[in-house]
Amino acid sequence: MRSSLPNIIEEIMDINDNVCVLIGDISHYLFRNVEKKFPNKFYNLGIAEQSLISLASGLSLEGMIPIVHSIAPFVTERCYEQIKLDIGYQNQE
Repeated sequence: MRSSLPNIIEEIMDINDNVCVLIGDISHYLFRNVEKKFPNKFYNLGIAEQSLISLASGLSLEGMIPIVHSIAPFVTERCYEQIKLDIGYQNQE
């Protein structure tokens, strides 16, 4: 399943220009093709999951559809405050 994710994301990005990918430096090698094909819509933010969530929220407010990828505990536990403030309070979906 993990190895299928980049292929699925690439297919989605082929049909929707508003989709972008934000990763937290994890599994970067899996997304090489996505990064090559869509260099202006692929962002590796490194080990900064809090910023990853805040950027995803801002991109969403501007009409983009961000796909966020990192280790699950990092995206939830480290980013809870950003999820609450940037997504919850803004009524983002």
